[in-house]
Amino acid sequence: MQGQKTTFADFGLRLRRLIAEKALNEAEVARRTGITPQAINIYVRENRLPKAEQLYALSLALGVSMERLLTGQEGKDESLQEPPLPRSQEEARKLVRVIMEAGQALAKELEKF
Repeated sequence: MQGQKTTFADFGLRLRRLIAEKALNEAEVARRTGITPQAINIYVRENRLPKAEQLYALSLALGVSMERLLTGQEGKDESLQEPPLPRSQEEARKLVRVIMEAGQALAKELEKF
């Protein structure tokens, strides 16, 4: 997504649509995620972003990537399959660097809210 500014302004609308697409209701999403029904309602109605752990639980419950949930954009791979393990120590170091950079970028973006 280089060169494209991402905003999370429509998070509640996206969440509401995904819940409907999956033929669920807020109570069922709350049950599947362990998030309180009141919190789900706040996310849907007030466009508030959940914490990372809750965002992850929502993505699993709805069967979509966190990227799609946050931005509405499809990633290259929507599956939630485990990535292959690194084959060497150097690959593992590179993977850790990429994950750390992505986490820092997400934290900066979330600070805006």
